[in-house]
Amino acid sequence: MFDTLYCHIGAHKTATTSIQKSLMASKDALARHNFWFVPDRGGVLAHFADNPMRVYPDMVRRRGLAYMDGWGQRAVDVMTVASERGGAAIFSTEEALFLRSEEIGRMAAFFGRISRKVVVLYYVRHPLSRLPSMLTEMVKSAGATIDTPLERSLEDYEQVLSPWIAAFGRQAVQVRPFHPSLWPKGGPVAEFCGAIGDDSLFAELTVVRTNEGLSQGALLIKSAMNARGGDLSHNKPLLDLLASIGGPKASVPRERLEALAPLIERNLAYLRETFGVELPEPELQDHVVDRNVIFDDKTLADIGAALKAALDEQADLREKLRRARQRNRKLRDQAAG
Repeated sequence: MFDTLYCHIGAHKTATTSIQKSLMASKDALARHNFWFVPDRGGVLAHFADNPMRVYPDMVRRRGLAYMDGWGQRAVDVMTVASERGGAAIFSTEEALFLRSEEIGRMAAFFGRISRKVVVLYYVRHPLSRLPSMLTEMVKSAGATIDTPLERSLEDYEQVLSPWIAAFGRQAVQVRPFHPSLWPKGGPVAEFCGAIGDDSLFAELTVVRTNEGLSQGALLIKSAMNARGGDLSHNKPLLDLLASIGGPKASVPRERLEALAPLIERNLAYLRETFGVELPEPELQDHVVDRNVIFDDKTLADIGAALKAALDEQADLREKLRRARQRNRKLRDQAAG
């Protein structure tokens, strides 16, 4: 059995991807410190989800449910075999938050069979810091606009954590503040090493930084493009272009954040009362109130339209090329036959 299994469940905008990629890039260092990073976390979730479509809709559409069943079984089999080596395991995935109570319960029972101890790690970032970052991410990667209601991204900590407490027990669930003033030298990855009980591990890790934000100007351009429809969120040339646009960091008007004060306080109170966690309130960065300081509305609309048209044309050409290659393959096959 594993001595300890660390189940890291995020949350969003708390450097989860950076932590995961740093661990994946440092397998030898982990092995020297007697840690095993679970490679196929998605398969484990698919195994315990009643409906994998809810957790991995794109993969289900591409591969089908039969594939998901096999993938899930292979993933739990690999974990079971690995547990026989002992040591500690790290299971890290934000998608675990999509599981329902009964699914978390089944996963907890499995973890209990392969590990003597399970620790659930959940990072919390003050909403006044997290909400602007979430809005930027939704505009950048999910087709949203800057007018998207912020309350959609406000975490309800009690709702999120209650199923994990029910499945693993209150003492197994560790809530850790995500705030620069509380990090050791080395940032969130170094903090994670402390969370799994081995501060010395950080010095041997290959740290990977990910998911840089956008400037306010880049945010406005992407928002204008999103308003015209179409999914360009994974177009690398576009994302590289947006990342290169300088200027003030993307922000949210103070009044939009202040309007959520009662909901924010309720969530912070839950953390204080249940876990004794007090999140330092961040300083709100100055927001450019008049966005026309950056772009006038017509220029913004023109930039968004021009970029979208160019990218649509690029996508159309790629599709025509794909079809031409497909036709050529068929002709070659027919000629060979």
